[in-house]
This record gives sequence, structure tokens and C-alpha cells, in this order.
Amino acid sequence: MDISSSLVIPNRERHPSQKKMFAELFNAGYFPTVIDAEKVKQADIAPLVRKTQKQQFSEITPELKYRKRALIIDDFSKIKLNKKYIESFIKNCKESNSICIFICLDSYQYIAPEIEEFDDFDFYEIIPFGNIKRTELIEKWVSMGQEETIEDKSLYKKTDNIKSKIDSMVRKKIIPPKPLYLLTLLQMLESYTPQKLELTSHGHCYQHLVYKALENSKIPNQEIDKYLNVLTELGWYVFDQKKTELNEQDLNTFFDEYRKKYLAVDSQDIIENLIRCSILEKREYGTSFKYLYIYYFFAAKRMADTFRNDNHVKDSISDLLHNLHKEDSANIIIFITHHTKDDWIIDELQLCLMGLFESQEPAHLEAEKLTFMSEFIDDIPDLVIERRKIRDERLKHEQLKDEADNKSKEIDKQIEQSESTDILARINKTFKGIEIAGQIINNRHASLTKHNLYQLINEGITTGLRFLGYFLTIADSSKTEVIKIIEHHLKEHPNLTNKEVQKAAESTFLFLTYGTILGVIKKVSTSIGSAEAQEIYKEIDRDFDTSSINLINQAIDLHFHKSLNFSEIERLNKKFTNNPTCARILKEIIVQHTYMFPVEYKDKQRISSMLNIPMNTQRNMDRKKQIKQ
Repeated sequence: MDISSSLVIPNRERHPSQKKMFAELFNAGYFPTVIDAEKVKQADIAPLVRKTQKQQFSEITPELKYRKRALIIDDFSKIKLNKKYIESFIKNCKESNSICIFICLDSYQYIAPEIEEFDDFDFYEIIPFGNIKRTELIEKWVSMGQEETIEDKSLYKKTDNIKSKIDSMVRKKIIPPKPLYLLTLLQMLESYTPQKLELTSHGHCYQHLVYKALENSKIPNQEIDKYLNVLTELGWYVFDQKKTELNEQDLNTFFDEYRKKYLAVDSQDIIENLIRCSILEKREYGTSFKYLYIYYFFAAKRMADTFRNDNHVKDSISDLLHNLHKEDSANIIIFITHHTKDDWIIDELQLCLMGLFESQEPAHLEAEKLTFMSEFIDDIPDLVIERRKIRDERLKHEQLKDEADNKSKEIDKQIEQSESTDILARINKTFKGIEIAGQIINNRHASLTKHNLYQLINEGITTGLRFLGYFLTIADSSKTEVIKIIEHHLKEHPNLTNKEVQKAAESTFLFLTYGTILGVIKKVSTSIGSAEAQEIYKEIDRDFDTSSINLINQAIDLHFHKSLNFSEIERLNKKFTNNPTCARILKEIIVQHTYMFPVEYKDKQRISSMLNIPMNTQRNMDRKKQIKQ
């Protein structure tokens, strides 16, 4: 371990990293000491260091004394010294140690620049896990104890199943996707035994995190209910007042109102304890919920508990659905569905979905409506089943998801500021609504009636296809104008003739159109799909039997069951004989499946023969035969 300068490492929560640092420093030849900042009472660090070293080492040998000194100050945000003596304290640490590491809350990064003694320090932050790291962690979890025996097929299927659940809980960093939280969620998902039947499996996970935080702060069990009640009312108050931070006057107003309804509580003691256990935190302008999931959990709990008897709460839920394009609105609705099984919420969500692109017919993707795509499909390169390493393909897939997440931040800002009637907002509401419907299906598939499942799934699929119908109508009517815009940009390329520019512009337009069709099919299938509700998807497929629903059902089957239904693939291939666009999409989702999931060689050969997709291994063999001849 090579550390050439002092460090300040911001971190959101207490963690065992100081132990790892201690071990690495010791193994690198240093004499390390770990000190809890709360124990620091004076700027002179020497007495506390000597006392702590005797506790941390059974014997301080001469060899240890001659080593370079390293000091780790844990939880530096909680040091009790004032600014003047903090400067002296840091100076003393630097003078008596070769290496100083200060671990603190990430919010301390705003205070540190004001401390001159930190000017020559490097600042590091523990970054949340993206899709790649989350997948790696889950794979290690799934294969633990059977690393050398688990089959890839089983490993990837279990990993994908767990990751879809984890992703839905940490979406938009509602829960910080850091190792501590991810490992806690993995443990809970594995040993899921809901204590409260009214909560969904995800709701139980969120509740468990809150309970653990309260327990860690040593709040007596008999007082837990009081704290939960305060948090529930506080969540609603923050939502109703439309404030992210509450100043002292806001908190006084809240507790005055609270005492009118419930038995009086010691407000100062409660707030201090909730800050100590990292449920609330002090910020620049006041007090707020530390993590989004805590705010959503309690605001939604209050709404779920009272909407039947409180018209104001009921109206607030309707407003949330109206503003579903906004992240807070969508997330609170999701959390409400974790807290209640009341059909009213599902009915309201369905009504919301019905109102999106309501004047547009769903896209059936029938051949006669896609004739304009035929020439483009003929011109693009044929698909080939190539030999690819599944792990590499899965890594690329996760990289693309990380890139998409980063790019979506700017788009999300625009959507947050847009009106609910704006086209961007309507599109976002469409897919957020479908995602929420999918979460309800995945969380409550066992308790919803088949009739309710059918209605919810059907409305989710139909809403996505209405948007696709809208897009295809707009694309068709504005085709000439869009191609002209693309031509204008292409004309800047000096090596293209006018004819080549026009051809390239048309191809670009059709490529974007094809990409949108494929993208909507995939998005609807992953959002509304569920491994447990297979019979409902098949029933909808039989009832409508449109090309678009056929493709969505096929994509759901591949994504959630990881299995190739050859009889269904053959049926669809025959059905799409005169529909080159749908035939291409069918081939594409199946070929992608072979790259992302283990498929036996004989099954690849069967796909190759059935769909007339060459295999590159076969091509290589044919070339070798020709050379020999």
C-alpha cells in the first residue's frame, strides 16, 4: 500500500474501512492507530494515541516503535473541538505521523475547504456501485461456496433475477447503492419473511432498513412505535409543505400540530436521536430526511393509512399520478403500493395509464403498416449467430446501462421542469406508469386476482403500444421534414454526392424508426414482465394475437424464463413471413439471448435452421472445405 500524502475520505455512513486501512498500513510497515473522533477532548493528540495503542496492541515491541507512524481518525465529523483547536489538532496529527487519514461524512467536504490545515490533503469519496459493480457483487453472492461447481446457466439466471429486484429498490439512488446497503438487501431478499402482511416484499426491505437504524441507535423497543409514528407524520408534513429541509420554526410548527393529535413527545430528544441514527440529518438550511427511501417510505405510509378517510390525502395521490413524470411523484406512488393492497390505488393507476395517448390506436405492427420499412430491412446486414463470450457481452450490456443512466440525468432535469401535458412529460409518464404497474405485478402477483392481473398487465402493454402508435404516426407524417434535416447535416460531408446524401438520410431516418420500435418492445417487456404471471401473458397473447403483443410476450419469456420455446418461435417465424420488420425484431431478440445466456450448441443450430440465421462457426467450416477443394 503506497500512500504519499494525507487523506480525507468523505463517507455517508460508518463502515469497516478503517479496519482494512489499519491492516494494510501495518502490513506495509507502519505503526497504525485508529481513534474515534468523539473521544478527542483536546488538541494535543499524544496522550490519547498512547492510551489507544495500548488497547489496540497486546504488546508494543521495539520493532513497532521504530516504524513510521500512521493515524486514522474515524468519524471526524463528530469531533467536539471548535474551529481554532481543530486546526491545532490536525497540525499536531501531521507533525507526529507520516500518514494521517480522516474519515468523515460526505457533507464534511463543504466544511473542509475552510480549514487551512487540510490544504495539502487529498480528498476521496466512496462512489456508489453502478450496474457493473452491482452485477459483480451479486454474482459473488450467488456463487458463494460453490464457485467451482455452479453452472453458468444457473449463475446468470439467479443473478439476473436478484439484480432486477435490487435495481428496482436502488433506482435513481433511492437507496445509496453502496456495498453496505447492497449486502443488507441481498441478505433480506434471501431470508424474506415478512413481519407485516400488508407490506410487499420490497416494502419489508425498506422497513427493515429503518428498524435496523433505530435499533443501532439503542432506542428502547417500547419507544420504537413512537418514533415510527413521528416519522410517519413528519414524512407527510414534509410532502404537504413541499419542503425538502425544515428549519427550526418548521419543526416547532410540526410538533405543535403533532401534540394536538397525539400524546406529547420530547421533540428535541427525538430529533437528536433520529439524526444520531442517520434517519434525519442536519443540512445547510435545516433538518431533512437523510435518504430518499426513508422520506418516501413514511410519506407513503401516511397516505396509505389515511386516504380512505381523508379527501385531502386522496387528492394528493391523484396529483401524484397527474405528475407521474416527476421522480418524487412516481417514487411515492411506488411506495404507496408497498404499503396498501387497496384496489383504489390500482384503479387510479389504470385510469392514469388509460389517459395517456388515449386518442391513439395501439401499434399492432402489422405488415401493411410497415411497408415503408421493407427496403431498409433488406439493406441492413444479415444477422449472424457469432461465437461470443457471454461474460464479455454481459459486461458490455451493463456498461451501456451505466452510460444510459449518466446521460439520463440531464433529460430528467428537463422533464422535472416540464408541464404534465408536454410531450416529453407524457412519454415519461407512460413508461414510469408501466414500470409501477410492473412493480405491483412482481410484488403482488400472489394476492391479486387473475382478473386484476389481466387488467393491469393488459393496460400496461396497451399504453406502451399506444405511444408506439403515436410515434409511428408522427414519424410517417413528418418523414420528409426529418429527412431534410438529416440531409442538411450530411451535406457538410464533402465526399458524398447529392444522391448518396439523400440515401444516407433516408437510411438514418429508418434506422431511428426501427430502433424505436425495438426499444419500445424491449422496454415494455422488461417493465411489465414477471416470471410468476406467465399464464396471464399467454392469455393476453391468445386474446389479441397481434404482432406487437407476440413480440412482447416472446421478449418477456426470454428475459424472465431464459428459455427458448421452439414451437412458439416457429409459429411466429411463419406468421412474420411477409412482415420483414417483425421477422427481424424476432431474430434480433433471440440472437441477443444467445449472447447473454448459455444456449446449447444444438439449440443454436436449431435456431439457425429455423430462422435462417447463419452461424459464423458454420461459415468458417464451409470456408475451410472450399480451401481444401
